[in-house]
Amino acid sequence: MVTLQIAKKAYQMTREGANKVLDLAKESVPVGIYAVEKDNIIICVNEQLTITQTKQRRREYIKKGYRVYASGL
Repeated sequence: MVTLQIAKKAYQMTREGANKVLDLAKESVPVGIYAVEKDNIIICVNEQLTITQTKQRRREYIKKGYRVYASGL
């Protein structure tokens, strides 16, 4: 079970269900970061950035221990 946080609401679901939601989130962000994950908590961030900004922000999240879900790279 994972916790998926969208805006201020949190939802408990299976990994498979969370992956389906992440697929939908990926479509809404052509270039940027759409979610980050740490300790079975997935947070939808919906950051629409340039490619350079996405790479930089991705590195920052990874340094903090997050798994980053990004599109457009």
